[in-house]
Amino acid sequence: MNINIGVRGVAREIALTNLELSKEELYAKVAEATTHGTPLELTDSKGRVVMVPGKSIGFVEIADEQKRPVGFGLIAGE
Repeated sequence: MNINIGVRGVAREIALTNLELSKEELYAKVAEATTHGTPLELTDSKGRVVMVPGKSIGFVEIADEQKRPVGFGLIAGE
């Protein structure tokens, strides 16, 4: 799963890839951080830890990891 976090007052997004959380776990963490103002702490598969103050979160974009197509061939019938 990939996630982008927009922080209020900061032009650049925080991008994390390969999070080892389910969508439900991630939703719960984001909801808790934004509701209670606690820090949102996430760790990616490489061990990188990101902490964002809950009151500073502007948006959270969640996307499933996309598989990249390999090769240059065309699919028959298209």
